[in-house]
Amino acid sequence: MRICREQSKYGRIGKGNIVKNELKPSTMSYEFGIDFLNGEKSDKFVERIDIMLEHFLEAIESNGCSLIGHIKLILDAGNKGLLMGSVTSFRKKVGWKGSLSQEVGNLTILLNVIVYGIEDEIIDEIVFEMFRFDESIKVSQ
Repeated sequence: MRICREQSKYGRIGKGNIVKNELKPSTMSYEFGIDFLNGEKSDKFVERIDIMLEHFLEAIESNGCSLIGHIKLILDAGNKGLLMGSVTSFRKKVGWKGSLSQEVGNLTILLNVIVYGIEDEIIDEIVFEMFRFDESIKVSQ
């Protein structure tokens, strides 16, 4: 499997920081293209994404994030389906809608993050580390 990471075509929308005791949002978008060299069972991949997001939520909270506006994911496998997920709380699991075929060859992950109390650069580091959690996932730059 190969993952290419780059800033989404939507780019950065906002800059997160605290000004005059008022929380400002960090609003980030990311796009990852993934190729599964031998195919991948979609349910297993979604399980891995769930685990990665659990670690992401733990990491942003431990780095100062005080509030989640939302974290949304789109897993787009073209004609093999579309799966959308959303998280709005540190203690909740991802709510998924849609479906993917049993096996996918490649897909695009769109990740949109709106959070408060944490800097953009820290979110970048955590997002890019998130895809290194599973040793079977290779990240190319």
